[in-house]
Amino acid sequence: SSTWECRVTGRRRKGAGMTSTSMSHTAGSTGSHVGQSGPELPDAVIMAEKFFATPFDPEAQADMCSDRMEAHHLHSWPMKKLETKDEFLKHQRAIQRGCPDFDYRACVWRTANFDPYETDEQGNMVVHATVHARCRHTDDLEVEGHLFGGTEEDIIFPKEWVTTHWTNTDPPTLDKLVSRQILDVEGCSTGGLCGVPGFMFAMGKPLPPPLTEILAPIPPATAADNRDPNFKMRVQVFKQIVRRDDAKKAALKDLIGMQQREIQQHMDYLNSIRNYL
Repeated sequence: SSTWECRVTGRRRKGAGMTSTSMSHTAGSTGSHVGQSGPELPDAVIMAEKFFATPFDPEAQADMCSDRMEAHHLHSWPMKKLETKDEFLKHQRAIQRGCPDFDYRACVWRTANFDPYETDEQGNMVVHATVHARCRHTDDLEVEGHLFGGTEEDIIFPKEWVTTHWTNTDPPTLDKLVSRQILDVEGCSTGGLCGVPGFMFAMGKPLPPPLTEILAPIPPATAADNRDPNFKMRVQVFKQIVRRDDAKKAALKDLIGMQQREIQQHMDYLNSIRNYL
């Protein structure tokens, strides 16, 4: 397995421009740059750092994307979601308009000790990153058919793990972006959600739960029909949560957070003993 080290993308600071990041040793790409310490850095890693850089620039991102680029969201949306390049960039531009100071606060991971980078089934180089985005909602934000006027509210997203998949061309282009997993929800204001669902939650218009079909060929006796027997119950719970005042929502959020931490403790324990089985 590879060893990894992290480099944080540039930040905007008062009285200064974007800070640069030092180049470290990596291997595994035909196109590469020599870092300050000497060894080569793959072009795909440099492109990933530019993609997540500050200031947030969807037009620069558009130039880095291949024509067939796709964004795969494995969390936050009610169901797994795939966006085309045009759909992805439409959301990016809406975010820039409503939250011009949007900052990924990304940490792009590089292999250490000259370990090679992984490639996907298409032969694209996979570059990992962690993202802990935040912004201030200062202007009109239009997402999912809703227009939200500026609120001057700070929006803090959970920390998430994403992978970027870059073509083996000169220069590399982004072929696929995958939002893989939520890593930490501490301090977020989006209900533990990232991307557009996180914005919707922060604006007080969370996306409804999905309508899913039951997988069993014969529904249980308690089901009203052959749809998901829990759907109606989840809709009722959703409506009740939306109607609650802020104090009750905060209490419920604390309770859910406590239960999540307890579940995580059990998962950590199970994962720790699995290696011995």
